[in-house]
Amino acid sequence: MDVPLPLIVTGGQTGIDLAATDAAIAAKIDWSGIVPRGRVNEAGRIPDRYAAFQEGPSHDPIVRTRANVDRSDAVLVLTDGSASPGTDAAVQYARDTAKPVCVITIDRDAVSRIVEFVAMEGPEILNVAGPRFSELGDGDPIVADTVTKSAQEVLTDAFLELRARS
Repeated sequence: MDVPLPLIVTGGQTGIDLAATDAAIAAKIDWSGIVPRGRVNEAGRIPDRYAAFQEGPSHDPIVRTRANVDRSDAVLVLTDGSASPGTDAAVQYARDTAKPVCVITIDRDAVSRIVEFVAMEGPEILNVAGPRFSELGDGDPIVADTVTKSAQEVLTDAFLELRARS
C-alpha cells in the first residue's frame, strides 16, 4: 500500500514539537514550521541545527500555532494526557478550520495508529503538535524527559514505517 510521505510541520516548542522534528530528521523526512518571532521556545533560542524553521511575525505562540495548522492538511497530536492549553488551542483551531485531527496517547499502539491516520488522510503536510516539555508528565521534569524520549521513538518508528510504505 503506497502511503504519501508528508512534510512534517511543527512549531518548534520543547516537548512533542521538537521530538517530532528530531524524529523527522532521523527518518530523513522533510520538515519545517513557523516558530515565534525571535526563534524562541520555552527553553530560549531554538538551536541553529533547526534551520528549516521559519520565523513568524509575532512572539505570540497562538499565531505560530494557527499558521502551522493553516499550512497543514491534517493535524496529529501526540500526548501523555497532560493538560496543555496550547495543544487544546491547536486541536480546536484545526477542527474550526475543518482539518482532520487525530489525538493519540503515547502507548504501545501509537505507531500503528499514527501510520493508519496518515494512510487514511493522505496529507501532503502533517502538523505534529502536543504538550511542551514543562507540561509533560504533569510538570515533573524527570517524567517529561522520559515522555519526550518515548514520543521521539514512537514518531521515528512511525515515520520510518511511512517511508517504507511510500
